Amino acid sequence: MSTITRSRLDVPSLQVLGVLPHPIMTLDATGLIVDANSACEAFFQIGENQLQRSHLVDLLPFGSPILSVVDEARQRRSTINEYRIDVSTPRIGPDRIVDVNVIPLLPNAEFIV
Repeated sequence: MSTITRSRLDVPSLQVLGVLPHPIMTLDATGLIVDANSACEAFFQIGENQLQRSHLVDLLPFGSPILSVVDEARQRRSTINEYRIDVSTPRIGPDRIVDVNVIPLLPNAEFIV
């Protein structure tokens, strides 16, 4: 039986997030996108530079429940999950139904993932 030694990988966390197939973004306290992975770029069909100059509210349909989920997670300082939310727009296409997991970065919950 071989012994497996666990060691910390020398890989930046952002590089790991970058290869995940699901859109992941970080928002600041105003809802500005401060970081996003390549799956997020593909989902919204815009590049990283434009994403990082955008607020989430500008990318979603008017009145999207995702905005309420983000606010709730920030207020409760806890993870909130919502399922089967329609985010279809002319830019990102029809029939865009998503599951959303919103996680505040503690301790102050200023940033949301």
